[in-house]
Amino acid sequence: MIVKEFADTTTLSRLTNIMAANNRDNIVWPNLLVNATAANFKKKLSETSFSLISNIHGQVDCKIDRLSFKVCSSAFLITNPFQKLDYSITAGEKTETANIHFNYQFVQNLVNYYTASDTSLLDNTEKENGSLPVFFNELHYKNKAISVLIKKLSLSKEAYQFEEILSEIGIHLFLTQRECQKKLRSIKSRNAITRKELYRRISMAKDMLYCNYEQPISIAEISKDVCVSKHHFTRLFKDVYGFSPYQFLKTVRLEKAKELLLKDYSLAEIARQVGFIESNSFINAFKSYTKIYPTEFRQLISKIE
Repeated sequence: MIVKEFADTTTLSRLTNIMAANNRDNIVWPNLLVNATAANFKKKLSETSFSLISNIHGQVDCKIDRLSFKVCSSAFLITNPFQKLDYSITAGEKTETANIHFNYQFVQNLVNYYTASDTSLLDNTEKENGSLPVFFNELHYKNKAISVLIKKLSLSKEAYQFEEILSEIGIHLFLTQRECQKKLRSIKSRNAITRKELYRRISMAKDMLYCNYEQPISIAEISKDVCVSKHHFTRLFKDVYGFSPYQFLKTVRLEKAKELLLKDYSLAEIARQVGFIESNSFINAFKSYTKIYPTEFRQLISKIE
């Protein structure tokens, strides 16, 4: 099902993952793509579905249980069934969403199918209610594969086609979770609880870099915010993500610059929007990262389109 508007408060309050026998007024979460556009919107869900929160344009603020996230157009966020979610669009500019909500039984069947195979995608993953994996609440980069699948889902016309593409997206999310598990195991600690806590703190720091890339960022302050010493933080971050915090931040900024080069912004404006103090610093960093200058990149993309 594809909808172009957000549900009203009454409908939102009735959504549930599993229908209780004595509560027939509720609505079981369907397989749903919410492709809505708004400049101002807020909702509170006492029980969200297994969901992929993303945007085509703009930004939303999410609070899952006690964790806060800013989801921009280049990232997505995964929520688990039964979690509390506060969701708001307050930036003032219009945001076009591409939020995907999964039916609980649909995901359960998908999980059962793949965990029954010899090459399970969900090995060593915690389970929720004995059947569904518990996904990490963190921001993930929206790569080309997931972007293409979301686009295909928005264009699907038939129910069977919608569910086929939705299954592909579910598999992509399983693979994303498997990568998170690998990162978790990369942390050098014999204690599983300590590893998980350190991963949680490092992923929080990564999300801070995602959310605040356009601002001056102090790695020392971020390490302090997540309660890890600066030296330990830098080493842990590189162990988990393969980049130093500074390298990761630079990559986020330059990937965002690629998006802005598709629009009519000047190079000076793009440099400012992605956190570079001077245009020359941005141009040199972009050339080092992509092997071509920003103006060449813009010309190349315009020819392709």
